[in-house]
Amino acid sequence: MLANCSGELPGSPLACQPISVETPDGLLIGGEDLAVLNADTVLVSAHNRRAPHAHPAGVYAVKITPEEKTWTARPVLSLEADHMPKGFALSEDTSQLALIVRPISKPTQLALFRKSGADYAFDKWLVDANTWPKENRQADETYPCNMNDAAFASDDYVFFTDDRKACSLWQRAYQNVMGVASGRLMVMDPDGVVSDLLGSLAFANGVASIPGGSILFTETRGQRLQAIGDFGGRPLPAAPDNISFDAETQTAWIAAFPSLFRYALFQQGLLENTGSLLFAASEDGTRLFHTKDFSGATTAVKRGNTLILGGAFSEGLALCEISDA
Repeated sequence: MLANCSGELPGSPLACQPISVETPDGLLIGGEDLAVLNADTVLVSAHNRRAPHAHPAGVYAVKITPEEKTWTARPVLSLEADHMPKGFALSEDTSQLALIVRPISKPTQLALFRKSGADYAFDKWLVDANTWPKENRQADETYPCNMNDAAFASDDYVFFTDDRKACSLWQRAYQNVMGVASGRLMVMDPDGVVSDLLGSLAFANGVASIPGGSILFTETRGQRLQAIGDFGGRPLPAAPDNISFDAETQTAWIAAFPSLFRYALFQQGLLENTGSLLFAASEDGTRLFHTKDFSGATTAVKRGNTLILGGAFSEGLALCEISDA
C-alpha cells in the first residue's frame, strides 16, 4: 500500500485549515459524508463511531464562514439514538434526501426524507431490514446488509453500494481479514424493485451520479474508480472512499486513505495523524493532492477554489485552498 510505513504522502500539497463545528448537541465528530446544499451551506451526516450512542448524530446543515475557525450547524434531521447515519444523496433540486442508516449491530437500511420547510422529514424506507424476509438476510444472498453510499439518478432510480454481502459479524470479519471481494453496486427502480448491477467488488464504497447518465463508484480495497457510462474508470494508487461530483469543472473529487493499515490504527485511536489524500478525476486524467492538516478524510466537496473535508473518525471539518487545481 502506498506510503504504508513512511507516512510520506504523494501529490500536490493542500493548505487546509481545521474547522471546529458547533451544533446544539455539542461538537461535531465523525463527518461521514458531505453535500453542497447552497452557496453558503453544506450538509454533513455525522456520528461519533467511537461513542455511537453519543450526540450529535444525524444530518446537519453547516454554515460556511471561511474567515472563522469555528462554524455553526443545525440539525436538519435527527435519528434514533442507536441509528447511525452514513452516506447520503441529495436530489438535484435538494427536495429529497436518501440516507443510509446503520442501526447498531443490525443490517443497514435506506431511508427517503423529503424537505419540510428548512428541514427534512422521514417519508419512507426504501430498503427496510424490518420488512425484508429474515431467511433472505441470513442466507447472505439478497438483503444488502452493509449499504454504504447512495446516489439519485434520473427517473427516480436510486443507486447504492453494499460494501460486503456478509450479514453476520463473524462473516464480515472473515471477509475483511481474507479480503473477500463480495461488494455490490445495486439499484432501486421507480417501482421499488432492488437489483444487483455488479458484484464481486473489493469493498464497494462511494457512489455518485453524473448528469448525462454516468454512475461512478469506488472499490476501496480494489483501489479503483469504477464507472458505468462514458466517464471512464481507472486504477488509483490509494484506497478511495466517498465521491462528490463538481458539475462546473466535470470533476469527481474522491477522498482516499494513503494506507489502510495506518487508517486502521487511526480508527482505534492508536495513531494521531494519517494525513489525507484527494483525487480530482476528470475525463482527461487524475490529479492527486495531499494534506497532513486533516487526518483520515472520507469525503470532500468543492466550493469555488476550496475543498471542504470530513472524516468518519475525525473532529470537525477542514477547509482547503485548491486555487491551482
